[in-house]
Amino acid sequence: MREVLKVITTTLIGKALAQKGMKFLYVGDTIICKKCEYYKVCQENLERNRVYEILRVKNIEHPCNLHEGPVVLVEVKEADIEAIIPTRKAIEGGITEFEPIDCSLIKCKEYRHLCHPPGLFKGDKVQIVKVLEKINCNKDKLFSRVILRRLHEKK
Repeated sequence: MREVLKVITTTLIGKALAQKGMKFLYVGDTIICKKCEYYKVCQENLERNRVYEILRVKNIEHPCNLHEGPVVLVEVKEADIEAIIPTRKAIEGGITEFEPIDCSLIKCKEYRHLCHPPGLFKGDKVQIVKVLEKINCNKDKLFSRVILRRLHEKK
């Protein structure tokens, strides 16, 4: 059974970036990171190509060879993601499998980033947190702009 869990984890982030509510896309580590004594707490709690939101900044600093200045310990959760889904699936509280919108309009500036939002992948189980609006798209199907939350397995 799947359940929506607010999974909170800790990581390190550059002190200059560490602000409650700030979101970031974790793109992975570097060679410099793998040699660092703080690698486990900094990198191993995050999943590559997911978007995280800082919930709390702690007053614990460590040196970092990658950032200009120190890094600080922060509590994060996966961020809710704005996306476009078919209107027939856009029911607040509903659970569905995320499918990026298959669209050939490469030059679409208004919605393309929502059809393929960073942080979500095809097949992710998501809950529709909020339905924002129906949108007019050049495709024949009806779409809605929504806020999605990825579901995590209950352990």
